[in-house]
Amino acid sequence: MLKKIRIHIVSRAWESGRQLFAPNADTAAKNAPRAAEKEIQKEDLFLDAAWLDDGKRVTVSYREPAAAEMGESSTTLSFSKDDPATVTMNRYGDAQTFLLFRAGARHETLYKTPLCSFDLCMETERVENRLDGEGVLELVYTAQLRGADALNHHFKLTI
Repeated sequence: MLKKIRIHIVSRAWESGRQLFAPNADTAAKNAPRAAEKEIQKEDLFLDAAWLDDGKRVTVSYREPAAAEMGESSTTLSFSKDDPATVTMNRYGDAQTFLLFRAGARHETLYKTPLCSFDLCMETERVENRLDGEGVLELVYTAQLRGADALNHHFKLTI
């Protein structure tokens, strides 16, 4: 069933002190001490979205706000009802990427922006998916664009 919904996204990022692209990054990243939390990004957004539940899969889609650095882009979050602990994020439009969130999983992908493309590595620490019941999704992960410092992220979406 497709329905229109209103979502609240709170997203914050802080310096990680980790290097996910370093040699032996799987071991090094997990053993690296966490940097003191110095928040460098925070978003607090209320957006119109679409909710689709086909009985097997749940999808939440929304347009990124115009002020975002992604140009004209849309984002789709999706998960199987059989595996709600694995969440995918597809971003398409001027900015494009595919992200996979599963606790303990490392994921490398390409992040295309209007300016250029970047290699992106991420490691998910925690997925709390209660969208189908309580209307809340929380993702805690570390992400690094090749050549930049890694950032810890906390993303919370509430319906």
